[in-house]
Amino acid sequence: MTPKEKFDACVKQAELGASRWDQRRSYEWKMTLGLWAGILASGKFIADKEWHISLPVLIIAGLLLLIAYAHFWLRGLWAANQSDKDWEFHFRREAAKILHGNQNEIGPPPTRTRPSWKFVLIDWSLQFQLLITIFILAVAIAIIAAKGRK
Repeated sequence: MTPKEKFDACVKQAELGASRWDQRRSYEWKMTLGLWAGILASGKFIADKEWHISLPVLIIAGLLLLIAYAHFWLRGLWAANQSDKDWEFHFRREAAKILHGNQNEIGPPPTRTRPSWKFVLIDWSLQFQLLITIFILAVAIAIIAAKGRK
C-alpha cells in the first residue's frame, strides 16, 4: 500500500468508529427515555390498581432495577462507546503520523477492554442518566406509596 492508501484506510477506520458511536448514542437516549416513561407509567398503573405493596419491597425492587440498569445497560454502553472512541482516536493518530511522514506502518488497533466502575462513573452522560433514573424511581415509589396510604 502507498502512504496515501494507508492514510485513506486510517481515515475510513476512524470514521467507522465515530459513526458507530454516533449511531449508538441516537438509540441510547430513545431506550433511556422509554425506560423512564415505563417506570413512571408502572408507578401510576400500580397506584391506580391500589395494590398494597410495602415500602421496603418497593425500595428493594427499585434498587434491583437500578443495579441491573447500571450494570447491564449503562456499563455496556460505556464500554462500547469507549471502544469506538479508542478505535477512532487510534486511527486518527495513525493517519496523522502517516501524513507527517513519521510512520510508514499502521499500528494494531486497540483491544476491547471491560471498564472498571471508576471509569464508568466519571462519564458525565452516564452520571446524568443514572441520577435521573434514581429520581424517577423515587418519584414512582412515592406515587405508589402515597396511593397505598389512602
